[in-house]
Amino acid sequence: MIPHEKTMVEKLKNRPFALLGINSDQDRDVLKELKNAKLSPDDPASKAKIHEANIAYLNKILKEQGISWRQAAQESTSGPIPTRWNVQGWPTIYVIDAAGKIRFKDLRDQELEDAVVRLLDEMDKPAPKK
Repeated sequence: MIPHEKTMVEKLKNRPFALLGINSDQDRDVLKELKNAKLSPDDPASKAKIHEANIAYLNKILKEQGISWRQAAQESTSGPIPTRWNVQGWPTIYVIDAAGKIRFKDLRDQELEDAVVRLLDEMDKPAPKK
């Protein structure tokens, strides 16, 4: 994780926003082990072993990087969430407003924080009178 995102989370902890990670991290050592053992990744037992290893690997990365927000483990860009959101690579960052509309994509560091603060400030403004 880029340290800036952790700082942003700390700065905005009292504001109504959430982060969600969609991860494709895979334990490459387990994949290599299965290949060397000539086991098919399509075999149900192999799939289960790969999935367990990938989740353990993801949890290790999250712990090492101090990431505490919710995560969905997709294990590839072909899972249902990345397919629906047209994710072609990692990381892909979407900033979504209160109405569920994508307002920004692939911002980093200060630009990302500025976009989040902008949307939070928009939410705080009173609705125009009709």
